[in-house]
Amino acid sequence: MKVSAFRWGTGLSVAALLLSGASLATQADATPRTLYTSQRVSPAGTSEARVHDLNDRGDVVGQSASGPWASVRGRRGALLPTKDAAGTVFDVAQSAIRVGPDGSIAAGAAFVPGPDPTISAYRTGALLRWATASATPVGLIKPATPPPLRRGTWISVAGIDRSGTIAANRDYAGYVKAGTRVSPAGVETRLDAYDSPNGYLFADIAATGRVVGRGSLHLPGDEPSTRAFTVDGQTVAPLTTPGDPSPTPVAIAPQGRRIVGTSADLGATLWTDRSASRLSGAPQGFTPVGVNDQGDVVGTVDASGQVRAVLVRAGRAEHLTRVIGLRGADSVCGVGGINDRGQIAVDICRASGERYSALLTPRSGWHRR
Repeated sequence: MKVSAFRWGTGLSVAALLLSGASLATQADATPRTLYTSQRVSPAGTSEARVHDLNDRGDVVGQSASGPWASVRGRRGALLPTKDAAGTVFDVAQSAIRVGPDGSIAAGAAFVPGPDPTISAYRTGALLRWATASATPVGLIKPATPPPLRRGTWISVAGIDRSGTIAANRDYAGYVKAGTRVSPAGVETRLDAYDSPNGYLFADIAATGRVVGRGSLHLPGDEPSTRAFTVDGQTVAPLTTPGDPSPTPVAIAPQGRRIVGTSADLGATLWTDRSASRLSGAPQGFTPVGVNDQGDVVGTVDASGQVRAVLVRAGRAEHLTRVIGLRGADSVCGVGGINDRGQIAVDICRASGERYSALLTPRSGWHRR
């Protein structure tokens, strides 16, 4: 409401003006604010799309009922090829898909070299890398002779840095888990200097190469215990809050200064240069998913069994369903991350039952503080 639009002396009392203003404010609150534009990025003809990640270029990756897909710079996506140059088939149907700053893509995969891919003895873990969204994938850490399932090694991907190094996790037959960093050529670097009797997992990697994770680590000068930590090269440092020695980090911003996660004492937690604080403005039940270098955080809340995506920015929560102007039963029902341009990768669920992925781009002048 603009006060300059009113003509004083029209006979309206002050009380009437106040009531009119309150009514207009209520109407404004009920009207969706289109602070973002929305571009559909999941491939045409696919269903049940779920967004997994995005980078600062606006490249988006995810999964669908038809397989993994990638979108380049916000354009309509295409399915990723899952057969390498030698004709080896990789199954990535259940895998997390991650995209690096340069557009390279990685995923954990089931390697299927045997005559019958339905037999578990012929399946074991591999790491699949695409140099670009349209490139033939390369299988890394691919064993020549896969062991039986009960001795298999399964791999999941946490993220990719600007050098192309992939932060991944190995699961040894469902027992010990260990994070590993893998170069584009397939060379592994593990935290061999740290005793890990119960395993540890990497959660994410910044563009700078800093890794964040959680698990059982025997850090110098400390007893073996479950800890959250950051990794720079081979240097591991604990990540704590004032009242929780073992919080759960979820994501790290591209430059590595900001980390988001949860803790027992603060709930949704934001670390800035390793200093922890409660995430201001986070609604009750908020589960963080991603963070950018400005400290903007995206995540979800569960509202009576319905998942809704939320942006927490400058101490205020914005339901993404509203900021793109969706109405009725349509909603933003999933989120994959936020980049430093303020773009957000989301899933949209329509009342018709359709689910697709989209890239939200802030309108000019809104995102930057």
